[in-house]
Amino acid sequence: MGLDEFASALTLDQLRVLAAIRKEGSFTGAGRALKRSHASISYHVSLIEEQLEIPLFDRTVRPPRLTHAGQVLMRQVERVLGEVAELRTLAWSLGHAHEAMVRVALDVLFPAKALAEILGRFAESYPRVDLRVHTGVVEFAGQQIAQGRADVGVSPPVDAAQDQPWRPSTRVTMVPVVAPHHPLSKLGAISESDLARHVHLVHAREPPTAVSPAMGVMSPLRWQLGDAATQMALLRAGLGWCRLPDWRAEAGLADGSLVALEMSQGLRSEVPLRVIWAERADLGPAARWLIEAFQISGPPSEGGSDPKP
Repeated sequence: MGLDEFASALTLDQLRVLAAIRKEGSFTGAGRALKRSHASISYHVSLIEEQLEIPLFDRTVRPPRLTHAGQVLMRQVERVLGEVAELRTLAWSLGHAHEAMVRVALDVLFPAKALAEILGRFAESYPRVDLRVHTGVVEFAGQQIAQGRADVGVSPPVDAAQDQPWRPSTRVTMVPVVAPHHPLSKLGAISESDLARHVHLVHAREPPTAVSPAMGVMSPLRWQLGDAATQMALLRAGLGWCRLPDWRAEAGLADGSLVALEMSQGLRSEVPLRVIWAERADLGPAARWLIEAFQISGPPSEGGSDPKP
């Protein structure tokens, strides 16, 4: 068989038969999944092996087991079927007046539980719309939208996002915390001068950002860390203090690996978050749905702009 004939030997139906055998673990299981007889599945496999001129299954064992060649081929089969599924999703979305994809840029302060609830409802409302969610700190969301890399975002009120349309989203309570063996945990009411004598572990992007009120920077001794996991590891190791959103600090406070600092001027502070979006005429219904969904504090009383859903 020539190369061109070889390349055109397989059909999508045959690929689905192979994938079903891999998923179900047997010819019989694949037959049940595809509503075909065992004989039909076996015939299709034999035909594929004849067309490709290589054995894909070892039939000396029960159930038949993939040969090495079959394992290599199966990885490509699953990749091709995945791309076909993406193509069908794209075509369906375009044909039903929905955008094929929505890109979301979120500040890391946005509550994870609320995000999961919103995206769960999004999946029910727009099951065929692809979603891209990326997180960052401070000016991240505003910059992603300004650069055309995101359609919808959630951000603290920072200068970079002032010219973008917005609505109030929610307010996040920030809690100063340390490890229980950190020197600050031994003090009573703590002042800002106490904090200034210890390293502040700041979750910030690279290159280093300017100091922003949204970051709650109170100490000249700052370690800027590129991800929340590193920040939490160093915090638990007692290498510094930081302010965490209450939903992220909750587990550590509950298991005793973190303690909240009693501030002389109040323990907690709040950071307001805003929904922002790209002001484009072609913003689709799925993106507009997210603009509304991220307004979890309710409709605004003043300010902002109208997303015109």
